[in-house]
Amino acid sequence: MYQAMDSLPAWRATFYFTTMIFFLAWLVKNVFIAVITETFNEIRVQFQQMWGERVQIQTESTPQVLRGDDSGWKLVTVDESKG
Repeated sequence: MYQAMDSLPAWRATFYFTTMIFFLAWLVKNVFIAVITETFNEIRVQFQQMWGERVQIQTESTPQVLRGDDSGWKLVTVDESKG
């Protein structure tokens, strides 16, 4: 049995295990990043479905301006028909 173990050079075993360690570390890192990215994308889609599209609220109010005189400031509605 010991003769079979010594039949191959030792550098092959070292090279094999070193490359396997780096390859598996790279693979595990990429899978970890992919899982995190996919999870955040799913959460983002769920929030978009839950809250809906964001739109600006349109109000139909008349334009107003501040006008000042000797008694103070007043909020006055602008009459667009007067010009």
